[in-house]
Amino acid sequence: MISLRHPSNGTPREATWLRLTAFLFNRGISDDRTVGIEVLYDDPESTAPDRRRFDACLSVPRDRVAGLSLLDPRRDSLGIRVLPVLSERLMLWRGGSAQAEPPVRHRHVTPAADLPLRANWPRYEVYRGSPVLTPGHPEVIGWYATAASSAGAVGGSHLPPRTPATGVPRRPYGAVRRASGRGQRP
Repeated sequence: MISLRHPSNGTPREATWLRLTAFLFNRGISDDRTVGIEVLYDDPESTAPDRRRFDACLSVPRDRVAGLSLLDPRRDSLGIRVLPVLSERLMLWRGGSAQAEPPVRHRHVTPAADLPLRANWPRYEVYRGSPVLTPGHPEVIGWYATAASSAGAVGGSHLPPRTPATGVPRRPYGAVRRASGRGQRP
């Protein structure tokens, strides 16, 4: 997946998508299997359009990018990131728009997850290709939301809680720091 963070400083949404789309087309790696994903971090109901934070992402088939060096540090200073799609988060899914009612069906749920769930942020709108290539309002072919327990449990956010003193994200409860093994004798 190739991603570009929207600056949320008054820059039009379409400008971010256009920069990312041009990046792929200039390299000839986009085709009809490319899927657009907009990762929405803010609720559109409570955030002004020019202040909404999102990541514009284009998912490119692996065979189109195999062996390519996508980013040239001398030429590419757009803030474009190449990300593997690896997520173990619990996701909720429903077709339609992220502004619609919360999802009611869930996917990728383990048998131990018997808690009632609710949609949380971020949400992911999925498009057929880049939304700037569709005139008018692009068709949303589905959307996902990060799942959180509706039982009032702590967490469920896309960012870990910050410690009050340092502002540094804490490790999740029970997570341990791995030792590198350097400097240790067998």
